[in-house]
Amino acid sequence: MALKIRGRSLTALIGLISFAVMVISGTVLAIGPRGYAAHQLNWHFLWLTRWEWNDLHVVFAVLFLAAMVVHLWFNRKPLWHHLQERLAYHGAALLPGRMSPEFVIAGALSAAVFVCTIWDWPPVSYISDLQQQARESWGTGLPHGGAGSGHGR
Repeated sequence: MALKIRGRSLTALIGLISFAVMVISGTVLAIGPRGYAAHQLNWHFLWLTRWEWNDLHVVFAVLFLAAMVVHLWFNRKPLWHHLQERLAYHGAALLPGRMSPEFVIAGALSAAVFVCTIWDWPPVSYISDLQQQARESWGTGLPHGGAGSGHGR
């Protein structure tokens, strides 16, 4: 009996697993000490160094992007049909007064988060403040981003 592998299911699972790894590794990288401090502390979390966590994060991000490209390829016909249907239904949906409420809300929220992040405004700034507090909790007394803040592998 031949093993039948379903490409859509495989792609979805790879995307889900890689997304989960990126969430975990991104959280570890966000709250862990930075490069030089991690090196000086010989810092590990779940037996992995900061650089191993970074490598996991980058490699699984690439895997996630690859899985999403394949996912879009597998679903190109339904996606194209959906886009054609939406364009026909909404017509010139990007004209003022014809945009869907979801489009307006998503665009406005994304723009607000972008501006608040760049200009370090609350409530978005609270996230970076918490990240900085977590990093400072390691108490190394080392300057943030100072000399020697690279890998140190």
